[in-house]
Amino acid sequence: WSDGDWKAADRLMKVFSKHGVSPDHVGPISLGFCHRPSFDPTTLKDNINKRNRLGISDVQKLLKDEKNESVVSWHTKKVWDRIKGKIKTESQANELGKVMRKNVNQILYILYEIKESGNGDFLEKYFLHPEYAEFDIDFKGFDPETGEYEKMIKKKGTKKQYKNNSERYVDKSLKFLDSYKNKTNRRIQLWKDDKIEEMMKEILKLLKQKQFDAARKKLDMILVILSKHAEKEWMEQI
Repeated sequence: WSDGDWKAADRLMKVFSKHGVSPDHVGPISLGFCHRPSFDPTTLKDNINKRNRLGISDVQKLLKDEKNESVVSWHTKKVWDRIKGKIKTESQANELGKVMRKNVNQILYILYEIKESGNGDFLEKYFLHPEYAEFDIDFKGFDPETGEYEKMIKKKGTKKQYKNNSERYVDKSLKFLDSYKNKTNRRIQLWKDDKIEEMMKEILKLLKQKQFDAARKKLDMILVILSKHAEKEWMEQI
């Protein structure tokens, strides 16, 4: 459910592995960052130990990359934009990662409710990117020391290939929400807000009426509320 060219990112991860290095996301996708073909080379041990922790050096790299491309997904951008300019220390960066993760938890729960209401087509139209499945991708001039490459070559596959790949991607994304809901019931805390609950009722009503654009705008309003909760919690922790 992250933004970014996931097909290119997945293929580049395989290139890293072939060269014996582990690809570290510059901005973990579990915190709401894009799944894009840009990684730092590291060891598997260090990558596992880091997990999804966000550090001050990560924030600095992301701010630099953001000048040229999107680095954070639609569902977490408002949180990132509220706090990113205030990060001065390692602990502040760590706490930003925690509230971004909590925001992702909340969004995935909301997406699950939308899916369960029978509106998977709405989710696919606005938030999934099956079009990336249409291409075969290769990287030339890869440097395992830096993780950089000279050129990315994208070649469109056959209609049957990308149709199957696209359908598999969408199906997997929707099924993930079911497993995430079960996980949410067990141990994940969410921000409680009456305004969000009321807006969710309005969104489901709009979707029932097939007013997709209006539902999307209402969801944007929820994202603003969540970003305020995130900023408040971040301020309390630092």
